[in-house]
Amino acid sequence: MKKIKEKIKDVSKTTKDLGNKVDKTTKQAKGLGDSIETFTEKTGIKSLVNTVLGDDCGCNERRDWLNKMFPYKAKDRLDCDEYEYLSETLPLIKNSITSGASEKLLKIYQKYVNSKQKHTNCSSCWVGIIKVLRGMVAQYDEDVRIGKEKDENIR
Repeated sequence: MKKIKEKIKDVSKTTKDLGNKVDKTTKQAKGLGDSIETFTEKTGIKSLVNTVLGDDCGCNERRDWLNKMFPYKAKDRLDCDEYEYLSETLPLIKNSITSGASEKLLKIYQKYVNSKQKHTNCSSCWVGIIKVLRGMVAQYDEDVRIGKEKDENIR
């Protein structure tokens, strides 16, 4: 009982602190199940459930079922051509962007961010766009790495 009370106290503290912290390493959710799992991990609820019910409480099966029933749109991920273009172009961007590159970068940004951002010469706008696109490339790299690890574990 003491262990459970400690977990409840941790959950309460974590929930209060949650608004002040942002985890930049969070993986992209494939569906509702991943989002719920992330929420329960960040708030400490998952830890509390594992303490009370044990590690095999059915959370993974529920997560997978929810992901299957309520998936996020597949367009949230870059296709191979977009990934190649971004991974070649983004490292070259230092202080300026050519008009041809800016059009293509903006088109990719609009597609995935669901933005109606118009072409701009505003440098701070481009800093934000480039940051988002770099994050998408990093997520693609992570998805590929995780996929390879899963393949190796199956063998």
